[in-house]
Amino acid sequence: MASGIDGIGGGRGIPPRSEPSGAGEARPADEAERGTGDRIELSPLARDVARLAGTAEALPDVRPERVAALRSAVDSGTYRVDARALARALVDFEDGLGA
Repeated sequence: MASGIDGIGGGRGIPPRSEPSGAGEARPADEAERGTGDRIELSPLARDVARLAGTAEALPDVRPERVAALRSAVDSGTYRVDARALARALVDFEDGLGA
């Protein structure tokens, strides 16, 4: 059974970790030197995905100038769809899903 993070994903979620007494205090130097604390290491791919996700989030959801140009073309009856280009893009997209 899969558990979600913060209750997302339909599972029961992961209960919050209780903090031991003295939480927030600095670890003793010998523990830090031994490296016995929790640690996470991300793969280069995971770092790239995180970086790209941040870049994508910074982009606007809508490009108003593009929407206005398309609306004008549709309203004036000059908007045309290249059926071959559309079909090619759909096939390329579907091919990419199986990769």
